[in-house]
Amino acid sequence: MSPSPVAFNNGYTIGDNPSKAVTVANTSASAAGIVAIALSGDSSLTQRNNCPVSLAAGGTCTITLTFQPVAYGTFSSTLTLTESNGAVDTLSVTGVSTVNN
Repeated sequence: MSPSPVAFNNGYTIGDNPSKAVTVANTSASAAGIVAIALSGDSSLTQRNNCPVSLAAGGTCTITLTFQPVAYGTFSSTLTLTESNGAVDTLSVTGVSTVNN
């Protein structure tokens, strides 16, 4: 997954909802099974994706991360992709919300 880590640090404030894309790439010579994609941690950070349950060799898919702060502060979550072979890939996601001056 890239980029890694993902940070929303550009002075966002309550009501903003910026998104960033993460690319999942299968660099192996065979299809990779995807069992689950989950974002755990703060609910101000969410994900949606277009990843199939089987990602073709050399294929890519996209996970869109969105930061929707409802308070001021620093928020963090972990994006986890679990493959059918048992491999687990993780990515740190953070967001900072500040008072809009």
